Amino acid sequence: MANRRVNTQRLAPSLHRTYGEMAETAGGGGGASGFQQTFKEFLFNSFLTKPEIIKIVVHVRAECLKVLQLSFFAHINKSVRVEEFANLQNASTNVVAATLRESWVSNIHGHVRAQLKDVRKGWFNLDETNNEVYAFSKLKKFLLYLNFMMQDTMRYLIEDSMATYADFLRRACEGTVVVTATNAVETTYPASAGPQRHRKPPLFLVDLVVNGEKGDESFGYSATHAQFSETPLKFFDQALMLSQNIVQIERRVMNQLFWSHDPVMTSVHPTEKWVIALRAELEGVPSRSEERRVGKECRSRW
Repeated sequence: MANRRVNTQRLAPSLHRTYGEMAETAGGGGGASGFQQTFKEFLFNSFLTKPEIIKIVVHVRAECLKVLQLSFFAHINKSVRVEEFANLQNASTNVVAATLRESWVSNIHGHVRAQLKDVRKGWFNLDETNNEVYAFSKLKKFLLYLNFMMQDTMRYLIEDSMATYADFLRRACEGTVVVTATNAVETTYPASAGPQRHRKPPLFLVDLVVNGEKGDESFGYSATHAQFSETPLKFFDQALMLSQNIVQIERRVMNQLFWSHDPVMTSVHPTEKWVIALRAELEGVPSRSEERRVGKECRSRW
């Protein structure tokens, strides 16, 4: 088909209109002068008028796409002790938070500086010192645009991380364990869990330990039941906390201006309705799982 000659005149006659015809249409009947006036107004109000700005947008979008590949939480495919689970989640949340606060923002700052370093005067002057002049510049609009891009990226990252983490914990508690004796334990899963669910290991390992002094020993578990509920929620809250108060790119780029405070990006807040509802659900997951079990021995499954 690539070798066939196509009559574009017949397929798309509008492509062959003269400049005057297009100007007549765009100018609302004002002819070429009306089109030119409209085009000038567009250029005056748009910041996407320089090749350097387009390059920055492309680079920033690439950096944001990298961030969206991350996750605040570690998804474990083997049984671990509560302490190991806490260490893995703590490391994962801190690594992602460090990426957001340091390398992500630093890379974007570098792209802006690299493309606009030679602009000394005009709409995109990075060395502007007058706040009033900067307030009416295209650079301010552009940096605001980048800030919105970054805020959206951070929100999508948090929402996706929270959703996958919640699903991970739900699946860890979807089984029903019935303990009739120390060597007789039956675990059943709902049909929605799939045929291979019974092959997946439980989330937490629990050791049987001996407590008390000699002569007054008693058996117990290496972790309390409260830890099974509190530990997953701790890192749910930690991910939200670590994503707060990240300084906007505008403040980092425009370091010659006077700033009375450091403006920060808006992130997902713990008081948002969907966050409160999801946290409440996760808080009840281990409790519902415990209610379905018989005897203390079954706690080791969660």
